[in-house]
Amino acid sequence: MPAVGKTTLALRAGHANRAEFPDGQLYADLRGTSENPADPHQILEGFIRAIGVPAHEVPESLQERSKLFRTWSMGARLLVVLDDALSVSQIAPLLPASPGSSVIITTRWGLYSLPGVRHVELEEMTDDEAVELLESASGRPYHGSERRAAERAAELCGRLPIALRSLGSRMAAMRNWPIGKLVAQLDDPAGRLDVLAFADLDVRARCAAGYRRLDPQDRSMFRLISLLPPPDFTADTAARLVGAGTDLVEAQLIRLAGCHMLAVADASGGEIRYRMHELVRLFARECLDQEFLEPMRAQARSVAMPDERTLLDVRADEARAHGPEVVELDAGDHGHELEPVDRRVCRAIDPEHRQARPHHSNGLVRALEG
Repeated sequence: MPAVGKTTLALRAGHANRAEFPDGQLYADLRGTSENPADPHQILEGFIRAIGVPAHEVPESLQERSKLFRTWSMGARLLVVLDDALSVSQIAPLLPASPGSSVIITTRWGLYSLPGVRHVELEEMTDDEAVELLESASGRPYHGSERRAAERAAELCGRLPIALRSLGSRMAAMRNWPIGKLVAQLDDPAGRLDVLAFADLDVRARCAAGYRRLDPQDRSMFRLISLLPPPDFTADTAARLVGAGTDLVEAQLIRLAGCHMLAVADASGGEIRYRMHELVRLFARECLDQEFLEPMRAQARSVAMPDERTLLDVRADEARAHGPEVVELDAGDHGHELEPVDRRVCRAIDPEHRQARPHHSNGLVRALEG
């Protein structure tokens, strides 16, 4: 999933084992979550020049470059680290030919069709690991009440390494700030992702990179299911929320899980339950607000009286305040203000009984697509 520490682990593993690969170690950032993924044609040029081939002897075609690299690596003991891979087709030309070589690949997409691969799924840190990382990043040991505050900070960071490093770096830069003050800021969900953005350590940016790679329909589903209450939900629950068929929704949830924007929490008992990490859920709610609710509120204001607070303003605030409780936009006297949004934006989940209420709006899905 985003921000779980894939790159750091891959580099640490590479450094720890480099002595086993005396013929060389190669690294490439494949930028699989960026808008412009790396071209293996260019990556191979770097590899070939790194092994000592003069620039004027580097072949022009991808096929010839891959052939030259594989020929050179035959019989060698080489370590290749391919970071942030997008697809099997991007990786395949970059693989060495020698059985004595190894390749470490990090990816958000689950490249399960690549043969000969052992998959390692990364999860959040344990509580003790999270506090230890926070202490290391901040340069401060925590004892007594500060230890309890650090444990709370780790919990609010979702025990994600990037979030913990971001918070720890902020604390290192603000040496006189007590950790309790930052914990108070983290306690506010509306501002949590802002606190967890420091220099290039930005949880929101990591989530956004994966979000941009989703197709419009899956982006729509991703935004909507942020309204469901934690800790987990089923495809049937999500289908009732969006007013679509369970099979169609299940297919979308599987795609979201495949790129680790969701996780499978439990598959026992014949029913799959899905889980969205809390920081990812906060990001999805931001997307829902910024890409849907705020534009609709602005549209409603444009036709309302200058000092009139529209129904959409009120109910959008209710949605943020109450989360999974029932939120219904009944157009009433302002029906013309809410188009193209259907009059029922969502009746979300009843938290106690985990039952979705009926008669959801297909218009909501249409309005949120894209």
